[in-house]
Amino acid sequence: MTTQISLSLELVYLINWMLTHQRSQLNALVKQAMKQGFIEELATIDEAETQSTDFLYATLTDFLDYLEKNLIKQLETVTVSQETKDHVIPALRKVDMNNLDFKTVWSSMQQTRARLGSPSTPQLAQPNTEVQNATEILFEEILKNWKPTNKETVN
Repeated sequence: MTTQISLSLELVYLINWMLTHQRSQLNALVKQAMKQGFIEELATIDEAETQSTDFLYATLTDFLDYLEKNLIKQLETVTVSQETKDHVIPALRKVDMNNLDFKTVWSSMQQTRARLGSPSTPQLAQPNTEVQNATEILFEEILKNWKPTNKETVN
């Protein structure tokens, strides 16, 4: 059994956000569990079950996996502005997605959107130049966020 757990940056930030901004809702969730039978379930746990690190590890990883999948599902529903779509989606279609995961592309698109709206990013009058600028920013952000696996022969 491996005892290492890998969490995405987004999941860690979600947990931090929940602890910072939703602590009362987390408290209410624990209270609700107590009222709905959690105390009785605790009383039925035997010593052998608490000694099983496999059970404890599986429970923790199942919970974190559920949170992460739910977070990714919710992030997929986030819509970007039409301006961003017009500038970034054509460039994104040129990217070979076999070596990228959803989180890398999503965070790169968000960073590109932020930079396109930033006053420090030059806003060019000609549409073709603006699309080229968006393309360059997107590719730059993808390269910053991309973390190739060790299994790949070419990075």
